[in-house]
Amino acid sequence: MYKNLQFKIVVIFVVFTIAVITSVGGIMLHRTVNFYDDEFMSQMRETFGEGSNLVIELREAFDSEDSYEMQNEILKAYASSIGVDKHRNYYVLDINGNFKEGSDKNLGSELEITPNIVSAMNGEIGAVSGFWSEYIDYAVRVSGNGKSSIIYVKDTQEEVRSFTKMIFIMTIQAMLIALAGALLLSFFLARAITEPIRKLTVGAQKIADGEFSEKIDVKGNDEIGALSETFSNMKDVLKNTLDEISGERQKFETLFLYLKDAVVAFNKEGKLMHINKMAKRLFGFLSPESDDYMKDFNFSSMKLPRGFRKIQREQKLCRKRRHVRRKGTRRDVCGIQVRRARGDHARYNVPYT
Repeated sequence: MYKNLQFKIVVIFVVFTIAVITSVGGIMLHRTVNFYDDEFMSQMRETFGEGSNLVIELREAFDSEDSYEMQNEILKAYASSIGVDKHRNYYVLDINGNFKEGSDKNLGSELEITPNIVSAMNGEIGAVSGFWSEYIDYAVRVSGNGKSSIIYVKDTQEEVRSFTKMIFIMTIQAMLIALAGALLLSFFLARAITEPIRKLTVGAQKIADGEFSEKIDVKGNDEIGALSETFSNMKDVLKNTLDEISGERQKFETLFLYLKDAVVAFNKEGKLMHINKMAKRLFGFLSPESDDYMKDFNFSSMKLPRGFRKIQREQKLCRKRRHVRRKGTRRDVCGIQVRRARGDHARYNVPYT
């Protein structure tokens, strides 16, 4: 099952579908998080940029006795520009990063020193964000009238996580629907491909078994249809060729069997391939018991198989008892000497009639 073509096609479709949906879902999640990060940083740079009205008013707040409270009131007025909501808050810190005022005093009292706050403490803008971090923040240092403070904005990214969660669920749902469609489509596609191949395989097996009457019915204008037509033509040509070979073989066997000369065909190892009746009479292979010895007879060295001498003697005695008398004469079965040039010039007495 795991090696047939239909299973492989289904697996390819399933893997391809999973890969595509997963890639699309991953790209959507990545783009969503990057979009929120870029949007946050762009909004902060625009709001707290050098020369902006908010920064100018924050600097003027240092002229008052309670500059932190004044800056807090100014930031409240610009809350919509900062994007303050239940997930995003602003905080006013002193130069050492200690909380003074903010939109949420409870969270401000538990505020930790982040790398961006450290950058603002050193006089730089803290605008470094990490992909898929728990929060995103922005810190900028504001100075005026010999005083300084740090304006810190922190977003918990709960909105981003809820949105990405929704995208993830949609991706899983789309993957399940796509997998169902891919399984259905791949099944019919694999069946459309494998069914003609299966018919061709069955036809080839029948041809191998010698059945040429079976018709291979595979229709189509594609490559498989052309292959089926070519295969059918090959079957007809093969059948005609085998019929011609069979006819020629029958002619050869008829001529071979009824030749008056002894004819023996054997391979290079001396094993028997063909032998006619006259050759059987010449070598004494006339009894049914001699058929097994005839297969083991080594014609290239004229080496008789073991036990054949006994059969020869029995045949010789039997034929002597059945002598034939014609016109007053007597013809006994006798033997001839068969010579073959070897190192020892071995001789074998082989009876014949």
